Amino acid sequence: DSSIAFELLPQQCLLISGRSGSGKSTLANILTGLEFPDSFITPYQMLINGVPLQPEQVQAWHQQIGYLTQQNSIIAATLYSNLTLGLDNIDDNQLWHALCLVELDEWAKQLPKGLYSWLGDTGSQLSGGQARRVCLARLLLRNPKLLLLDEPFNGMDTQMAERIWQRLYPYWQDKMLIVLMHERPEYFPEVDNEKLFEIYLD
Repeated sequence: DSSIAFELLPQQCLLISGRSGSGKSTLANILTGLEFPDSFITPYQMLINGVPLQPEQVQAWHQQIGYLTQQNSIIAATLYSNLTLGLDNIDDNQLWHALCLVELDEWAKQLPKGLYSWLGDTGSQLSGGQARRVCLARLLLRNPKLLLLDEPFNGMDTQMAERIWQRLYPYWQDKMLIVLMHERPEYFPEVDNEKLFEIYLD
């Protein structure tokens, strides 16, 4: 038997690290409801504030979570549609601000129709790093209370990943943040159990 327990408050970041196959993405899927107890041989129970999550509370819990999976979900549509997917009352200024945070604003300004440019079938006109940053910008626009980021900097070099982390750090100050990565990057702050703490899955 094994269990994972942690307390996460606003302004805190939990880094979950470990090798491939150690269960990082599975844990994220459990927290976001993409995997359920019936899919496991070993039963588990999820407790929030020490209380089992009840079926009638599940929807409200999920609405507070923004989840960036390892797979980039780009639809065959414009940049605007990809950023505002499922969102209402988003103005262009908010979109440009999100693009600036992920260093895509200058790129977007060069597109033939700006925000309203077609990105190709399933984002075929984007590089892997650009697609990743579009997905990250979309998540920022949702403004969730809890962010789950699974390998958030896939497709980016170390320098760009560090710059974007530094840009986003102020944005995350009123949120709870869980980052899943193979190992802690050098540009992450040291684990101090107040702002950043770490769980290693073997």
